Amino acid sequence: MLSDSCSSRSGEGKEYVVYVLHSDANASRTYVGCTNDPNQRIRRHNGEICGGARYTRIGRPWHYGFQVRGFGSDKRRALSFEWHLKRRSRRRYHPRGTTPRLRRERACDDLLALQRWAVMGLVVVRGEDDEWRGGSTPAPSPSSVDTDRDSALDPNPKPPTLSR
Repeated sequence: MLSDSCSSRSGEGKEYVVYVLHSDANASRTYVGCTNDPNQRIRRHNGEICGGARYTRIGRPWHYGFQVRGFGSDKRRALSFEWHLKRRSRRRYHPRGTTPRLRRERACDDLLALQRWAVMGLVVVRGEDDEWRGGSTPAPSPSSVDTDRDSALDPNPKPPTLSR
């Protein structure tokens, strides 16, 4: 029954988070995803309830390496951040011999330094457990961030708008 597999805490299921999973079985395996119910999602990845990504069937059990919060109910921005994190984590953008975990962390730091994401006030939460405890690292303030290509051309940058 679905109610057994979902968390009953109030307010959960509304805020989207982008997360990075680490495999306990193979330290070189990571997975990036987006969800609005992290507790249910990790259970799916670990095979406790049906569903989850095919990629995570190998390498179980999985645990959260870190998550990025602050998207609220804006699924589109969360999915966009997930897409950019996956692309920036590719090997060609990092020195040879860099581990997948370190590539994901560096890519996340790079993204959070861009004005596009810094203006949102995103927060990185490291570690794993049901309450997402761990060291919380806020994103840099907009006044101290590097600008990306789009805002570097405009002397009066405006917050990004979502367009298709």
